[in-house]
Amino acid sequence: MERIRKSKHICALLDTVADFDPTPNLTDPTPGAEAWMAFEWMDHSLVDFEHKYLKDHPWILQIASRQILKALGIYKEPNLIHTDLKHENILVSNINSPEPIVKLADLGATIPEGYNKDRIQLIAIRAPEVWRHKGGFHVSDVWSLGVTLTDCLLPVPIFGTRDNTLKIDPECWCVAKIFRLFYQFPRPLHRLLQSEWELAAKLANPQYKYMEVGTMDDELRKLELPEVIVDFVMSLLVVDDEKRPTAQEALKHPFFQAKLEVPPDLCWKIGAEDHLSQGASSSDQYSPGQGEQIFLTSTLYLDREQSCLSMSYPHTSESV
Repeated sequence: MERIRKSKHICALLDTVADFDPTPNLTDPTPGAEAWMAFEWMDHSLVDFEHKYLKDHPWILQIASRQILKALGIYKEPNLIHTDLKHENILVSNINSPEPIVKLADLGATIPEGYNKDRIQLIAIRAPEVWRHKGGFHVSDVWSLGVTLTDCLLPVPIFGTRDNTLKIDPECWCVAKIFRLFYQFPRPLHRLLQSEWELAAKLANPQYKYMEVGTMDDELRKLELPEVIVDFVMSLLVVDDEKRPTAQEALKHPFFQAKLEVPPDLCWKIGAEDHLSQGASSSDQYSPGQGEQIFLTSTLYLDREQSCLSMSYPHTSESV
């Protein structure tokens, strides 16, 4: 647990503020109010980026994937799993340089490996072994990273229930989605889930045309991404958890040695289509190993149920 607390790849909890009154008058705490948590400042999460920007600037996902896999490697040592790895919980700072900082956030759903009393993880990022009632494991978080990368790259999320126009039971629809995307899904380990599997298999059958998505490989190739990116994402999304790589194994993928284009002088703006400054050469590339520098700003944010409030503005001394 100490290594998790001190890891430079995980967003640090700096302090707790007890009896805090969440009103505009921050200098007047109210006794009996709920406690707040103060974390190190991070500028954005991956959810702030439009998919086109990440598709055109894959070096950002290269850096993010490296840092998150290192964070998961720290989690594996005490046999813990995060269970909530999604793009909202991948935080990014210093994005307007070739050395952005990426950290894993929100450790509130952390549990021991092997937990199988109920289905953990949100349904969109839930790993096949969790669906099967085998339990949650280190590689279940690796699956969630693969799902998160598809969410970052595709115009519309492919996992989850966004396309469930039939209003089928959401969990059954998500099981069917795995059938459809990967052509396979081992039988559940709990007999009470058998009927869910049978219905899901019928929903996924192409002859009934209930689902419009193709295979996962086909959906990624529609984006015309570099082959090394497609191969990396697919390597994380292995249905058989015993064949899925650990975080340490995933870090050995050629994706992390690939040279991906990066503008030398980023002028970052969310949703912009062209982030190259005038005169920038498209031949400038991100070299593996960059993006490792980590720093802490003195700015804090207060986090409570996914809301945040600055205590001071970043890079200034101005108070809220």
